[in-house]
Amino acid sequence: MHEEVRLLQAGDFAQARKLDGEKVDPGFEKLTDALNRTRAIFEHLAQQGVRRTQMGMFAVVFGSITAFAGLVARHRKRLAMVEQHALRNSEERFRALTENSTDLIAILGVDHILSYVSPSAARTLGYDSDSLAGSNIIDIVHPEDINAVSAWLHSSQSTPKPEPMEFRLRSHGFAWVWMQSHVRNLLSDPTIQGLVLNARDVSERKRFTEALAESEHRFKLIAAASSDIFWDWDLLTNKVWWNDNLYKVFGYAPDEVKPNVESWTSRIHPDDAKRVEHNIFNVIKTGTVTYSDEYRFRRGDGSYADILDRGEVLRDHSGKPVRMVGVMMDISRRKRTEQELQRAKEAAESSQPGQERVSCQHEP
Repeated sequence: MHEEVRLLQAGDFAQARKLDGEKVDPGFEKLTDALNRTRAIFEHLAQQGVRRTQMGMFAVVFGSITAFAGLVARHRKRLAMVEQHALRNSEERFRALTENSTDLIAILGVDHILSYVSPSAARTLGYDSDSLAGSNIIDIVHPEDINAVSAWLHSSQSTPKPEPMEFRLRSHGFAWVWMQSHVRNLLSDPTIQGLVLNARDVSERKRFTEALAESEHRFKLIAAASSDIFWDWDLLTNKVWWNDNLYKVFGYAPDEVKPNVESWTSRIHPDDAKRVEHNIFNVIKTGTVTYSDEYRFRRGDGSYADILDRGEVLRDHSGKPVRMVGVMMDISRRKRTEQELQRAKEAAESSQPGQERVSCQHEP
């Protein structure tokens, strides 16, 4: 640096530039030209009688400015190198994420044309990512979903981050794959200039959800066609669910029955309550799977119905009881029939000996 300053003081700008050994920006070139013009002015001043000591001071000042400009230029170059290095690292991280992610990442324009598709397209849909680039994403959207997807993508142009959406994409094998998708508007980002789509395969969850919905639908149809009372007891929260037949069969209004086990135990006949509670809690505690009992249950009008109650205990992987499901059946009519038959039988048996004595008295 000292040698550069000495050369600059002497007005040898070319040699100072050579020693600096760095390529500087155009601003430095302009500064050098200005200093050369200043040197010419110094020479003119010398001809006019200005002392060389004063000119030397001017040269030192301008030489220092030139040295500072060179330092700034070198700093800019190092900063540019750091930025390039950071950019390369960022690109490598992005490539690693997109290549190893199970999610499908794509960039598309307002015309829905795909400009980038991540390699995960091969795992998710069976397509080579290059084969999708340049195509319209609508071409592989399920016909029933096209209008909704088009509207969703259009709305994303005015909404930075709209709500996620689920729709179907056609795989390379012509199967429909359910995707849960997020889109973000980065049209104004000069490095992206598009809508960024992040989609995840949720086909398995979708099939499970649909199967569950179908199962619940079948259950509701069966429950509606039956007069039995279905119940579900969460043993962790002590909450109990009954279907609507509870109100129809026993004559209660929905707000009269709270969703807890006490609503059940408090309506069991006092003569049966202790036995029933012992039996059901014994099943839960001892690891038994099934439960069955008969007892009397109070109706809304205060009378009692005869009940056959059956259930099953569900346990977690450690064997802890977590849930119990079952069905209550009103067997009052059957009970009355059994009682009437029993009374008739007893009456018949009590009258039989008298009939035999009568027969004996009439013998000749």
